[in-house]
Amino acid sequence: MKCSIVITGKNCSLTILDTLESINAQNINDDIEVVYVDDGSSDDSLRVVENFPFKGNVYLKTFCGNLGRAKALNKGVDISNGEYIAILDADDLFLSDKLESQVKVLDSNLELFLVATDYVVGESYAATAVNKNIGKVELLTIRDFLRGNPICHSSVLMRKEIAHYDEGRRRHLDLELWLRLSKNEKKIAILREPLTFKRLHKGQSFESKGRLSYIVSSYFLTLSYAKPFWKYYQDILIRTARLFFHLLPRRITTKIKKALL
Repeated sequence: MKCSIVITGKNCSLTILDTLESINAQNINDDIEVVYVDDGSSDDSLRVVENFPFKGNVYLKTFCGNLGRAKALNKGVDISNGEYIAILDADDLFLSDKLESQVKVLDSNLELFLVATDYVVGESYAATAVNKNIGKVELLTIRDFLRGNPICHSSVLMRKEIAHYDEGRRRHLDLELWLRLSKNEKKIAILREPLTFKRLHKGQSFESKGRLSYIVSSYFLTLSYAKPFWKYYQDILIRTARLFFHLLPRRITTKIKKALL
């Protein structure tokens, strides 16, 4: 098995169908394993996944348990059989050639441990125009992650041996993993093609509920990896400036972003 896609879901029955359709649409010729970990849903999410008509080269494995996000992710990785692990949030989508493009990158660059893709953000994929760039692979360093989080969780494909989340954390599980990997000199790259769609909606937990505490906790997580401080002081200054920008009311930051485009 070349690729396993780990999906953790909780009460995701309203969005999971589009997510699964995007897996069926993958152009890759290899078999694909979908590992769905239902994290204590009270709706019919698990039934929706189990009854979904996957195409012939897609194989489903499920696990049900109220584990919490980090343990659910690790459980999905543990029971997967793939050489490579893709993470897909239950409300996000893959574009059709995402996995095929990333597998080619990892297969031809044995020193890489993880490759992400560019991504598009919006409320509706159908209403979002996606224009591909000429794809190039760009290495990311610890400095890129100290300044912010340049990659989307649902965009990554990584070697199974490094796919382990900190179960002591409730927030920023992805950023902590990227920081840890890059700090330990595990090479991370990004494929400069928008092959992932990140859906925005009111049901999202940390980004929509307790926004300020979410932003501040991300900042202090980043600082914990910025040692020695004298080596990364420029990155810390940039990260601090971004903190104050994001603490502004969203209507103001939106206007500033539009003015800069």
